[in-house]
Amino acid sequence: MTEEFYGLSAYTDGNQLRLAYVLGIEKKKAKSLIASGRTIPLPLKNVLFSFNEKVSEDDFRLNHPQYEEKIKSLAADVDLGMLWEMLEGEECKVFTLDELCDFYFSELSDYLKAGLFDVLSQDIVYFKRRLAEFTIRDQEQVEAILKSREKKRLQEEYEAELGPWVQSVLESDEDSTVEVPGKFKTFVGQLGNLIWLKQSSDASRFLDKLIGKSPLRLKAVEFLMKTGQISKDCDEHLVIAGIRPDFSQKLLAMAEELDFDSTGRNDLGEDFYCFSIDDESTSDVDDVLSVEYLENDLFKIGIHIADVSAYIAKASTLDLEAEHRATSIYLPTGTVNMFPAELATHKASLLPGSPKPALSYYATLTSDGELRSTHIERSLIQVSEKLSYRYCDGVLEGDEEAKEDLKKDLDILANLADELILKRQEKGAITFNRPENKITIVDGVVDITEVRAHSKSRALVGEFMILANNLGAQFCRDNEIPALYRVQEKSDEQVAMPETYDPVSFDAAIKCMKKSRMTPYPSDHAGLGLDCYTQFTSPIRRYSDLMMQRQLIAFLEGRDLVYTEDELLEIKSKAESRLGEVRDVQRQSENFWLYTYLEQSKIGETYLATVVNHLNGGLLVELDGLTLRLKLNHGKKLEIGTRLEVKIQLVDPKLNHAKLSLESILDE
Repeated sequence: MTEEFYGLSAYTDGNQLRLAYVLGIEKKKAKSLIASGRTIPLPLKNVLFSFNEKVSEDDFRLNHPQYEEKIKSLAADVDLGMLWEMLEGEECKVFTLDELCDFYFSELSDYLKAGLFDVLSQDIVYFKRRLAEFTIRDQEQVEAILKSREKKRLQEEYEAELGPWVQSVLESDEDSTVEVPGKFKTFVGQLGNLIWLKQSSDASRFLDKLIGKSPLRLKAVEFLMKTGQISKDCDEHLVIAGIRPDFSQKLLAMAEELDFDSTGRNDLGEDFYCFSIDDESTSDVDDVLSVEYLENDLFKIGIHIADVSAYIAKASTLDLEAEHRATSIYLPTGTVNMFPAELATHKASLLPGSPKPALSYYATLTSDGELRSTHIERSLIQVSEKLSYRYCDGVLEGDEEAKEDLKKDLDILANLADELILKRQEKGAITFNRPENKITIVDGVVDITEVRAHSKSRALVGEFMILANNLGAQFCRDNEIPALYRVQEKSDEQVAMPETYDPVSFDAAIKCMKKSRMTPYPSDHAGLGLDCYTQFTSPIRRYSDLMMQRQLIAFLEGRDLVYTEDELLEIKSKAESRLGEVRDVQRQSENFWLYTYLEQSKIGETYLATVVNHLNGGLLVELDGLTLRLKLNHGKKLEIGTRLEVKIQLVDPKLNHAKLSLESILDE
């Protein structure tokens, strides 16, 4: 056998046929001169045959490209499909190269033999190769492979057109809308599924490959906005997170058909005076307040909560949508409601006008905030007035005129709220004093206003919502109604929240506090200074509040409870995941618009700031008035709490980046 291999020879290099000049056999290896000019030992199993044509070693060095070209030329004429058809009826299914040559060629040469092997070794359709033997594939296999190859060819042609078009869309002007050709609509639809359903697809993989290092979801949203699939008015952070800002036509139609049954409700009547206190722009009103004056200096305070359960049945289509959304989302760019606007801002919202279903919590209090009695009932309420925090603060401070009855009610509510807060503080309640900013955007221009830190009307509304939630939690606990309680263990250290906000003391106080959590077991809420606490008071805005409302109403009506403890825990788990996503979106959106505010109107201006942490290569500082924390590149490690004056040099909202310069250290 070893004598067969000498001179010009063909050998295999993977699936490639190569030419070599065999110089001799040494230790069961063919010592061979190859095309690169090197001499290597080839395994004998890789050497196919030696050519009958006698050429010298020098001829091989000079002419091997021509030999290879001749083989390639002959290989190009080989029709493997025809060979496969010739062999398909043969009983034998495995053939040697020589046998295949005998079938295919009427006259054979070494170059034809090499050409056939070259084609066979690279074939994936008709034959399977193992060393120098070839197995013929059956018809079903061949048809499947040919179909797959045709599909791949068409896909490559499609992508060759798609790539430049996608690139042109991404490079188009922000204000333009690119029409989607019919042949690319599937691609665009799949990118929509990436955003809304978080489904990967050929489209998402193609775009990911096309854009390189850019974030995939960010580019997909940009693409969908530029092709008109997503409104350019949508908050980008919301869309990137896959949260739909709108509702389907089916859900909108369902909301239009909703109505409630007033049977069994206490109709409070048109003369019952009650009012809401919210921001001027609020349209999804969950709660209203009322004051009744009793004998012996007692006050019956009504906290009336929109009864969303009167409209939305458990497991209905709208209910499942709300469960998925988990909460309404409040962003600088607008509100994304948990329910369609027809319900959230009209039918269920406690706005003045027509009678609305409510769940009314009553607390009879003394003038110093002592609780004498409580009562909960299903009611029918007609709201008298929609008031704003700004207006109510003005009335309470004597800066706004008001009807005598309203002023009296507000004074009573404010005084009682002060007493209730003091009682909770005596039990360890913590009052947070971090400033809040309201971000408004008009025609792309950002404005920042600080929410009044000591707003009396905000404090009184918050306090009576806390009272209602505490009463609801006690009612569930005392009547053994399965519920989700918000609990917080007492801190191991004393929590010292300063009266005047400073970021360092605030951070230290927060770090001392243990995290609150939801549980089916009633227990203390240390941060609120309460024996038990749940959340009922925002059923338009929070799905967990709607669940608690359903539980309580079912008990009041003597019906079977709506949820078991296991069901509550299952929905809680889903909601917590969603709420985490929502918090991230809100933080990202707020930060983006704060950075945009700096970019639009504060470049070159100075801010007072406080060092709150040390970072690699710099300091983390909080800007006064914005509670925005930014990196300041500074080599010197200043003490935490050091007061500085910094200048805004450069801002990139897309990257959440601002370049600051240190103007002065104020504490030196």
